[in-house]
Amino acid sequence: MRPALSRLPLIALALAGLTGAALSGTALAAPLPAQLGTPSSLTFKAETSLFDVDGHFKRFAVTGTVDPDAFEASRVTVEIEAASIDTDNDRRDTHLRAADFFWAKKYPHLRFVTQTIEVVSAGRYVVVGQLTIKDTTRTVRVPVTTGRRSGPKGPQLQVRGGLTIDRFDHGIRYQSGTFEPDLKRPIRLSLDLRFDLP
Repeated sequence: MRPALSRLPLIALALAGLTGAALSGTALAAPLPAQLGTPSSLTFKAETSLFDVDGHFKRFAVTGTVDPDAFEASRVTVEIEAASIDTDNDRRDTHLRAADFFWAKKYPHLRFVTQTIEVVSAGRYVVVGQLTIKDTTRTVRVPVTTGRRSGPKGPQLQVRGGLTIDRFDHGIRYQSGTFEPDLKRPIRLSLDLRFDLP
């Protein structure tokens, strides 16, 4: 019995140390509700045989949780308003909102839902998720980098990255007219998201 009793002070000290660490803030923090800050952007680039078309989406929202200390634990949903597409050309933008392209009246939102996040190295990850454009959902992999920044309201977590998709995979097969000449199939999507931190 004596050896067991002799270990009690050591156990008590160990428990006290763990409690002190938690109270001092060294324990891992829980993921935070995603609070999208400024400046954040979602942009794209399309190519033709003669020129490039650059654009962005003016309205989008991010919900879910973000973990600035263990980004691989983050889970977010990005919802983009299709009608907010902007290429600085009113005639082209009207066409992009129509049935030949995004058909914004029937499919008002593009959506990305995180499934898993793979760690590549410090500050580098691959976000795996479901991308829905119109009525087609496909699994995509988005390489991103993360870093802390100072924002207008205080500290931020910046997430930057992008991917290239084949527009044919999402039923966007229009090939002439507004975008003459020949609009190529690959579309480059880029993101720069700033999450406000407490």
